[in-house]
Amino acid sequence: MINAVMPLNTSSPLLMVIELGGKFYNKIVYLRIIEAMETGQPFTFGGNVLNKGLIPNLPEKAVVEVTCVAERNRITPCAAGELPEQLAALNRTNINTQLLTIEAAITKRKEHIYHAALLDPHTAAELSMDDIVSMCDELIEAHGDWLPEFE
Repeated sequence: MINAVMPLNTSSPLLMVIELGGKFYNKIVYLRIIEAMETGQPFTFGGNVLNKGLIPNLPEKAVVEVTCVAERNRITPCAAGELPEQLAALNRTNINTQLLTIEAAITKRKEHIYHAALLDPHTAAELSMDDIVSMCDELIEAHGDWLPEFE
């Protein structure tokens, strides 16, 4: 069932695919998407899109992989429905960390980096809270030339 249409603001199918992250698909899928957008013959593939209700029991801001249909001038993500609660819970543990990482990048607040790392299930299982904060500080210092200035 098709739930949402992703409008595109360009007339070039190649640019549309690139805007949607198409550069990460293997070449055959990439070419099939372009072919579908040029010919209008639908092509179905797994795509990563903003959730927007496609999987109702995951956050709206999450990026989810769902079935998508490429056809002339658009790519339409399909609703997947709710996940079984145990699977949604497992996904949310990672999504929460990802959303906090994005928040850190947008706000440039170092505390959000700490929050993301502290909530990461693997990191929390291996390190103490103090060690996690120290690790974040060390990584920021080591890679500071590649990062924005954090408060």
